Amino acid sequence: MSLIKTAVRWRHGTFVLFCILALFGALSLLNLPLELIPGGERP
Repeated sequence: MSLIKTAVRWRHGTFVLFCILALFGALSLLNLPLELIPGGERP
């Protein structure tokens, strides 16, 4: 049972980390171009 529990826990942890990395990557792709482009934040 301990091996199964650790396997499920490890898989769940990797899934959470993958989701966090995916969200961070999406936010960086959406935010960085606006900051890098001159006049992107200016009215």
